[in-house]
Amino acid sequence: MESQRFAAWTRRRFGLVVGSLTAAALGVAGDGDAAAKKKKKRCKKLGAGCQHGSKRKKCCGDLLCRTTDASLSTETFCCKAEGKSCTSDVDCCRELGLDCAPDGVCRELLISDRAAKANFGSVDPVDMLERVRALPITTWNYTSDDPAVRHIGPMAQDFAAAFGTGADDRHIHPMDGQGVALAAIQGLLDLVSELREENARLAARISALEEAL
Repeated sequence: MESQRFAAWTRRRFGLVVGSLTAAALGVAGDGDAAAKKKKKRCKKLGAGCQHGSKRKKCCGDLLCRTTDASLSTETFCCKAEGKSCTSDVDCCRELGLDCAPDGVCRELLISDRAAKANFGSVDPVDMLERVRALPITTWNYTSDDPAVRHIGPMAQDFAAAFGTGADDRHIHPMDGQGVALAAIQGLLDLVSELREENARLAARISALEEAL
Protein backbone atom coordinates (compact mmCIF):
# COMPACT_ATOMS: atom_id res chain seq x y z
CA MET A 1 0.00 0.00 0.00
CA GLU A 2 2.81 2.39 0.87
CA SER A 3 4.55 1.57 -2.41
CA GLN A 4 1.40 2.41 -4.36
CA ARG A 5 1.01 5.78 -2.64
CA PHE A 6 4.69 6.54 -3.25
CA ALA A 7 4.30 5.67 -6.96
CA ALA A 8 1.23 7.92 -7.28
CA TRP A 9 3.05 10.79 -5.50
CA THR A 10 6.07 10.37 -7.78
CA ARG A 11 3.88 10.47 -10.89
CA ARG A 12 2.22 13.70 -9.69
CA ARG A 13 5.51 15.38 -8.85
CA PHE A 14 7.11 14.26 -12.15
CA GLY A 15 4.08 15.54 -14.08
CA LEU A 16 4.32 18.96 -12.40
CA VAL A 17 8.04 19.23 -13.20
CA VAL A 18 7.57 18.21 -16.85
CA GLY A 19 4.66 20.62 -17.16
CA SER A 20 6.71 23.48 -15.75
CA LEU A 21 9.64 22.74 -18.06
CA THR A 22 7.34 22.50 -21.07
CA ALA A 23 5.65 25.79 -20.23
CA ALA A 24 9.03 27.45 -19.76
CA ALA A 25 10.26 26.10 -23.08
CA LEU A 26 7.14 27.33 -24.83
CA GLY A 27 7.55 30.69 -23.16
CA VAL A 28 11.15 30.99 -24.36
CA ALA A 29 10.12 30.00 -27.87
CA GLY A 30 7.30 32.50 -27.74
CA ASP A 31 9.62 35.24 -26.59
CA GLY A 32 12.03 34.32 -29.39
CA ASP A 33 9.28 34.51 -32.01
CA ALA A 34 8.11 37.85 -30.63
CA ALA A 35 11.68 39.20 -30.70
CA ALA A 36 12.13 37.99 -34.26
CA LYS A 37 8.88 39.63 -35.32
CA LYS A 38 9.84 42.82 -33.51
CA LYS A 39 13.24 42.81 -35.19
CA LYS A 40 11.63 42.14 -38.55
CA LYS A 41 9.33 45.14 -38.12
CA ARG A 42 12.34 47.41 -37.72
CA CYS A 43 13.61 46.52 -41.19
CA LYS A 44 11.99 48.45 -44.07
CA LYS A 45 11.85 46.97 -47.57
CA LEU A 46 12.40 48.61 -50.95
CA GLY A 47 10.05 51.56 -51.49
CA ALA A 48 8.94 51.75 -47.84
CA GLY A 49 9.05 55.06 -45.99
CA CYS A 50 12.03 55.51 -43.69
CA GLN A 51 13.78 58.05 -41.47
CA HIS A 52 17.47 58.97 -41.46
CA GLY A 53 19.24 57.71 -38.36
CA SER A 54 16.21 55.83 -37.01
CA LYS A 55 16.95 52.27 -35.85
CA ARG A 56 13.23 51.54 -35.70
CA LYS A 57 12.81 52.35 -39.37
CA LYS A 58 16.08 51.00 -40.76
CA CYS A 59 16.15 49.86 -44.38
CA CYS A 60 16.76 46.16 -45.02
CA GLY A 61 20.08 44.82 -46.29
CA ASP A 62 22.09 47.30 -48.32
CA LEU A 63 19.15 49.63 -49.03
CA LEU A 64 19.63 53.33 -48.30
CA CYS A 65 17.17 55.80 -46.81
CA ARG A 66 16.97 58.54 -49.46
CA THR A 67 14.42 60.32 -51.65
CA THR A 68 13.30 58.29 -54.67
CA ASP A 69 11.03 60.76 -56.48
CA ALA A 70 11.95 63.13 -59.31
CA SER A 71 11.10 66.26 -57.31
CA LEU A 72 13.56 65.29 -54.54
CA SER A 73 11.01 66.00 -51.84
CA THR A 74 11.75 65.71 -48.13
CA GLU A 75 9.90 62.37 -47.96
CA THR A 76 12.38 59.50 -47.79
CA PHE A 77 12.14 55.87 -48.89
CA CYS A 78 14.28 52.76 -48.85
CA CYS A 79 16.08 52.70 -52.19
CA LYS A 80 19.07 51.14 -53.94
CA ALA A 81 22.56 52.61 -54.27
CA GLU A 82 24.69 52.90 -57.40
CA GLY A 83 25.56 49.58 -59.01
CA LYS A 84 22.62 47.69 -57.49
CA SER A 85 20.07 45.85 -59.65
CA CYS A 86 16.72 47.55 -60.33
CA THR A 87 13.49 47.17 -62.29
CA SER A 88 12.35 50.81 -62.46
CA ASP A 89 13.61 54.33 -61.74
CA VAL A 90 11.82 54.48 -58.37
CA ASP A 91 13.99 51.61 -57.11
CA CYS A 92 17.08 53.83 -57.24
CA CYS A 93 17.99 56.71 -54.91
CA ARG A 94 17.08 59.82 -56.92
CA GLU A 95 18.67 62.06 -54.28
CA LEU A 96 21.99 60.58 -55.41
CA GLY A 97 21.12 61.26 -59.06
CA LEU A 98 20.49 57.60 -59.83
CA ASP A 99 18.12 56.09 -62.39
CA CYS A 100 17.49 52.52 -63.49
CA ALA A 101 19.71 52.11 -66.56
CA PRO A 102 18.67 49.91 -69.52
CA ASP A 103 20.93 47.14 -68.22
CA GLY A 104 18.90 46.98 -64.99
CA VAL A 105 21.45 48.66 -62.74
CA CYS A 106 21.15 51.89 -60.74
CA ARG A 107 23.39 54.46 -62.44
CA GLU A 108 23.79 58.23 -62.58
CA LEU A 109 21.56 59.19 -65.51
CA LEU A 110 20.60 62.84 -65.08
CA ILE A 111 16.96 63.80 -65.58
CA SER A 112 16.54 66.34 -68.38
CA ASP A 113 12.83 66.00 -69.07
CA ARG A 114 11.21 69.37 -69.85
CA ALA A 115 8.26 68.41 -67.65
CA ALA A 116 10.59 68.16 -64.64
CA LYS A 117 11.91 71.73 -65.10
CA ALA A 118 10.61 75.24 -64.41
CA ASN A 119 11.64 78.93 -64.36
CA PHE A 120 13.34 78.91 -67.76
CA GLY A 121 15.77 81.69 -68.69
CA SER A 122 17.71 82.62 -71.82
CA VAL A 123 21.48 82.28 -72.29
CA ASP A 124 23.86 84.45 -74.32
CA PRO A 125 26.22 81.92 -75.98
CA VAL A 126 28.95 84.50 -76.73
CA ASP A 127 28.84 85.68 -73.12
CA MET A 128 29.15 82.06 -71.96
CA LEU A 129 32.18 81.66 -74.24
CA GLU A 130 33.87 84.70 -72.69
CA ARG A 131 33.18 83.40 -69.19
CA VAL A 132 34.64 80.01 -70.09
CA ARG A 133 37.70 81.75 -71.50
CA ALA A 134 38.25 83.57 -68.18
CA LEU A 135 37.58 80.45 -66.06
CA PRO A 136 40.75 79.11 -64.37
CA ILE A 137 41.30 75.47 -65.35
CA THR A 138 44.10 73.45 -63.76
CA THR A 139 45.25 69.88 -63.20
CA TRP A 140 45.06 68.46 -59.69
CA ASN A 141 44.35 65.41 -57.54
CA TYR A 142 41.88 64.87 -54.72
CA THR A 143 43.43 64.84 -51.27
CA SER A 144 42.28 61.22 -50.94
CA ASP A 145 44.01 60.25 -54.22
CA ASP A 146 47.53 59.11 -54.80
CA PRO A 147 49.49 62.15 -56.09
CA ALA A 148 50.12 60.23 -59.31
CA VAL A 149 46.39 60.38 -60.10
CA ARG A 150 45.62 63.50 -62.12
CA HIS A 151 42.37 65.28 -62.95
CA ILE A 152 41.69 68.41 -64.96
CA GLY A 153 38.96 70.98 -64.48
CA PRO A 154 37.86 74.18 -62.73
CA MET A 155 37.29 74.69 -59.02
CA ALA A 156 33.65 74.65 -57.91
CA GLN A 157 34.10 78.05 -56.25
CA ASP A 158 35.32 79.63 -59.54
CA PHE A 159 32.56 77.91 -61.52
CA ALA A 160 29.83 79.14 -59.17
CA ALA A 161 31.24 82.69 -59.24
CA ALA A 162 31.39 82.70 -63.07
CA PHE A 163 28.01 81.13 -63.85
CA GLY A 164 25.92 81.34 -60.66
CA THR A 165 24.68 77.74 -60.90
CA GLY A 166 24.37 74.86 -58.46
CA ALA A 167 23.15 74.44 -54.90
CA ASP A 168 26.51 75.49 -53.39
CA ASP A 169 30.05 76.46 -54.33
CA ARG A 170 31.60 73.09 -53.45
CA HIS A 171 30.13 70.98 -56.25
CA ILE A 172 29.76 71.35 -60.02
CA HIS A 173 26.57 69.63 -61.13
CA PRO A 174 27.28 67.56 -64.27
CA MET A 175 24.26 69.11 -65.99
CA ASP A 176 25.66 72.62 -65.41
CA GLY A 177 29.04 71.62 -66.78
CA GLN A 178 27.43 70.20 -69.91
CA GLY A 179 25.19 73.24 -70.35
CA VAL A 180 28.07 75.72 -70.08
CA ALA A 181 30.16 73.70 -72.55
CA LEU A 182 27.32 73.50 -75.09
CA ALA A 183 26.51 77.21 -74.74
CA ALA A 184 30.19 78.09 -75.22
CA ILE A 185 30.32 75.94 -78.36
CA GLN A 186 27.28 77.79 -79.71
CA GLY A 187 29.01 81.10 -78.93
CA LEU A 188 32.15 79.97 -80.73
CA LEU A 189 30.13 78.94 -83.79
CA ASP A 190 28.41 82.35 -83.79
CA LEU A 191 31.81 84.07 -83.83
CA VAL A 192 33.09 81.77 -86.58
CA SER A 193 29.98 82.51 -88.64
CA GLU A 194 30.52 86.28 -88.24
CA LEU A 195 34.17 85.94 -89.29
CA ARG A 196 33.18 83.95 -92.37
CA GLU A 197 30.69 86.61 -93.40
CA GLU A 198 33.30 89.34 -92.86
CA ASN A 199 35.87 87.39 -94.88
CA ALA A 200 33.35 86.94 -97.70
CA ARG A 201 32.69 90.68 -97.79
CA LEU A 202 36.43 91.47 -97.83
CA ALA A 203 37.04 88.93 -100.58
CA ALA A 204 34.28 90.50 -102.68
CA ARG A 205 35.80 93.97 -102.22
CA ILE A 206 39.27 92.73 -103.17
CA SER A 207 37.84 91.01 -106.23
CA ALA A 208 36.07 94.22 -107.27
CA LEU A 209 39.26 96.27 -106.82
CA GLU A 210 41.26 93.81 -108.90
CA GLU A 211 38.74 94.01 -111.72
CA ALA A 212 38.85 97.85 -111.62
CA LEU A 213 42.61 97.78 -111.92
